[in-house]
Amino acid sequence: SYYRGARAALGMGRWDECLRLCRSGLSVDSGATELEGLREKAERGRKEEAERREKELSQERQLRASALPLAMAVTSRGWRLGRPQFSVGANFRPTLDEDGMIHWPVVLMYPEVMTNDSIEDFHESVPISAHLDEMFGPEAPPLEWDKSSQYKRHTIELYYLANCAKPMNEEQITDVFMGRSPQGFSDSGPKRTGESKSGWVRVDETVALGEILQNPDYVIPGVPVFFVVAKGTEFRQRFLADETKIWKQ
Repeated sequence: SYYRGARAALGMGRWDECLRLCRSGLSVDSGATELEGLREKAERGRKEEAERREKELSQERQLRASALPLAMAVTSRGWRLGRPQFSVGANFRPTLDEDGMIHWPVVLMYPEVMTNDSIEDFHESVPISAHLDEMFGPEAPPLEWDKSSQYKRHTIELYYLANCAKPMNEEQITDVFMGRSPQGFSDSGPKRTGESKSGWVRVDETVALGEILQNPDYVIPGVPVFFVVAKGTEFRQRFLADETKIWKQ
């Protein structure tokens, strides 16, 4: 019957089908109050669903309006962005200021103890040395875990992992900045062999962050990640010889 079919369609949220059956049934019996009740419920359901979809589309447009200019700014600088490869910074993202400059959250990893610090607002034009001078300056508190006082301003070195990820295109970067998984993207992570094999590269602390990110072998793993080691230590030797297995193929 029209009523059973319309009620089943209503229960499954198939508003148009429910309305069609209600109209057909009411054309036969215009006084069928049960069908009229189903018709009203279907009308309300269809309207609420349309409003919900419009709200979602509006939110999507707002997210894209923010994410696309940022993605364009990243790619226009020649920076290459990949997916996070380390268990840090997965929920971080850069910001674009009113002058069109990019501010990154930057992660400093201490692989000797597998802990990290973060610099929440790192302007692209500022050299890393400016932050290190503050973090490891004479007035800065010592690192809690550095019992031997090996990590001093004049002893630390910074490295990044070259070719640590597969770079994404602008549309995929936009997806990531919108909080979504990049469409059509897969990444096997760092590689120990081949033309684009990974390896440790010393960071020039006097160079602006933006210039470091332009290095042809640097793929940003979600956010810039730099590894801090201390000169003259046994761990540094093992780290550079890749004996510490910080990353896996």
